Amino acid sequence: MSRDCLLLNGNGKPVSYFPLSVVDWKTALKLIITRNVVVIKDHANWLVRSPSITFRVPSIIMLQRYHRFSNYVKFSRS
Repeated sequence: MSRDCLLLNGNGKPVSYFPLSVVDWKTALKLIITRNVVVIKDHANWLVRSPSITFRVPSIIMLQRYHRFSNYVKFSRS
């Protein structure tokens, strides 16, 4: 069973291609609880239970907002 979750940007594309933007399932659940992401697809038979709530572990999540990255590399003299 894969423990990684694909993280997509707000426009539906991966945040990074190399290395591919993946987060572990615990980080994905934290992002879901804080309402920073939307679940696109989850594992049908993998549940995580707490005393008060049950979660399905996501396999693909998408950020609520588009995160813009710089197109240039910052250089330093050192």
